[in-house]
Amino acid sequence: MIRVSWPRHWVYLSLNMKYKMIFFDCDGTLWESVDGDYISSVVSGLRRLGENTIARLSDGKVFYLKKNVRKLMESLFNEGACIGIVSDNISGPVMEAIFLFGLEKYIDQEAINVRLWKGHCRKDQMILEILAKKKFQSVPREKIVLVDDKDYEQELKKIGVGYINSEKLFIVK
Repeated sequence: MIRVSWPRHWVYLSLNMKYKMIFFDCDGTLWESVDGDYISSVVSGLRRLGENTIARLSDGKVFYLKKNVRKLMESLFNEGACIGIVSDNISGPVMEAIFLFGLEKYIDQEAINVRLWKGHCRKDQMILEILAKKKFQSVPREKIVLVDDKDYEQELKKIGVGYINSEKLFIVK
């Protein structure tokens, strides 16, 4: 049982009883900037400023890993969960940020779907594309969840996948 605190809520993720595959969004979920900027809004290299802080090289914009993200991912990974990334973003900056924050060791490289959408992002479709891979076809849909700062609950319900609002899990350090 993993317990992650939030000032207003206690959220429990029990892998043995509930989820075997957990997808995370990135901007606003795993990390954020002071003014809500997206990591790939300016295509630029990144540099690490500290364990939980990175910055874009082009404009110095700083992004902070939210509190408890690394701890939660490590716990989920150690309990045998498959961790994936589903993000409406340009892939390069997202993958670089994941590496600089030291999260890559917890994420299954085959469970990543990062691309920039024109218009409304279809996270349900992005998840289905990952689940179509032979490796993931046997994972029961009720054992899969997306953690995101935007509400995709209705879309995900149609494909039998759960949803958790990231604000119930993480806060900025």
